[in-house]
Amino acid sequence: MEGKTVEERAKLGYVVLHRAQDLIKVKYSGLQLFWKREWKPRRSGRIQGELCPHYHFMAYCSAWTDEQYFLMFIHVARQWIRYAKTLEVEKALKVAMHEKSFGYLKENDPYASYFAKYVAKGSTIEGEGIGRFWGMIGPVEQAEGEDHKLTARETIQLKRSLRRFLHSRQKRRKKLKDGSMIMVRPKRRYVKALRNERFSGFVATHKTIVQRFLDSD
Repeated sequence: MEGKTVEERAKLGYVVLHRAQDLIKVKYSGLQLFWKREWKPRRSGRIQGELCPHYHFMAYCSAWTDEQYFLMFIHVARQWIRYAKTLEVEKALKVAMHEKSFGYLKENDPYASYFAKYVAKGSTIEGEGIGRFWGMIGPVEQAEGEDHKLTARETIQLKRSLRRFLHSRQKRRKKLKDGSMIMVRPKRRYVKALRNERFSGFVATHKTIVQRFLDSD
């Protein structure tokens, strides 16, 4: 990534992603995988502080054990580093194998919601408009959708509930590197958008929560 523009880094990231995708489809044919790209400043190395593409992955294969996921992750991580032509291989592997770099999802795991947030999150940095920001690898199983007709009153009530929820989740304070706290202005883009009668979008949540709303008076 050294010496490249944001656009060039985005294109290189996709080259590596597509090669990894081909590897996964051949060697792990039953694997279902979602990926999400965002941009983050490098934390170390010669281009520390510069923006680079950063990928999140969530994989699933029925009947797999944690050991099988771990072995797959090691293999794909090593190949990813090779595809990217990383010079400092050992350092890259150390980062990839850090305990915070991967984990195992369990039923109702909160990380599923965390990942869904990244899939839904937009990006505003220059160059992010190149290509897709998320995608799927493998024959991903999808649940059948259910249609529920909402009345005008239910639609208004739902939007109000979402506005209250988003408002309650906004950060009011931010912790700086020196440990001090500062007040920040909440981002109200989605809260304002929900006031628009023509607003359309989606909500990632548990089915029971949706049903509870539909059954309420």
